[in-house]
Amino acid sequence: MNDADAVFMDNLMRAYYHNRYQMIEPPSDIRKREFGVVRAGGRVERHMSVKDEKALYLMLLREHPLEVFASCARYTFPEQRPMDDKDWQGSDLVFDIDAKDLNPECRRRHVLSACGTCCRPAGCGCGSTMADASMPCSICIEAAKTETIRLLGVLEKDFGITGAVVHYSGNEGFHVVVEGGWPASLGRRERSDLADYMLATSLMPKTVGITEHTDCPPSVDEWGIRGRFAAAAGLAGTASVAKARELAGDPESFRAAARRASVRIDPVVTGDKTRVFRLAGSINGKSGLAKVRVRDLDAFDPYEEAVVLPDDPVTVTAHCPKFVLGGCDIGPCAGEATVPTYAAVWLICKGLAHCR
Repeated sequence: MNDADAVFMDNLMRAYYHNRYQMIEPPSDIRKREFGVVRAGGRVERHMSVKDEKALYLMLLREHPLEVFASCARYTFPEQRPMDDKDWQGSDLVFDIDAKDLNPECRRRHVLSACGTCCRPAGCGCGSTMADASMPCSICIEAAKTETIRLLGVLEKDFGITGAVVHYSGNEGFHVVVEGGWPASLGRRERSDLADYMLATSLMPKTVGITEHTDCPPSVDEWGIRGRFAAAAGLAGTASVAKARELAGDPESFRAAARRASVRIDPVVTGDKTRVFRLAGSINGKSGLAKVRVRDLDAFDPYEEAVVLPDDPVTVTAHCPKFVLGGCDIGPCAGEATVPTYAAVWLICKGLAHCR
């Protein structure tokens, strides 16, 4: 993002928080949250606090940041530093599922290499560093939806957790948040252990109770990791004993089944009890789309429902393949192009366009 891009984005964010503040979902216990912002020029500020929703509104009008974050943690003194002086009181349990971690077959077609100076593909001659730009498609988003549904199922079946809130992250995946209850008091180690459980990273034959001589393999009807593994390994019916014994003696096949049993969350996010998380309703600086609540995962279309910036035409210098956003076909672009504002922001955020 060059200086002209930063000014363009700064003006857009100023208008967004003035005209579309109703998009923002202030977090519960707002006075106890730490806030952070990223400005259009890239400057980051953390350890901020607001006393109520009105103060949050005024802060957004004053700062008009490109990105806004609020902590999953609650503190007595959220503005204090170092972290130990904040007096931690508990944290939401958070999960991040991202299409890039799922590696769908189509993904390699969506990752472009662009020059940091001119946005052209490799061979432009600028001598600048090339950077990857990801343009996920609906197939990528569907993969993330499926994994999110699996996560919600494990939370309910294995832990009795219902009512988790799902948001589209604004880019390539979904955020799932569990507020209150027993998860709030979990420390870093317990949260990391929970992430490992979801990922099934340490799964061994003995963990799920199978050996080369087993007579009682795990069943798909069981609770917990045994049942999850049984479903992933296809241990059902009269052949389940023979198949379990075969898996116990075949490490490669066992690992393949364990991967299928994995719920592919980002373990760093779940394990971090002090993480700042993108504020619902704010703009994702990697795409220009909004983080929005999802009430019906099956029907949700982020490339329609998370497009919240204006559609006024803007002329940019862009280099990109054809894509669909906000119900419009955009591109392909190879130089000067006039596109809707939200599409210009999408391209600028991904390093594929500059303002003229």
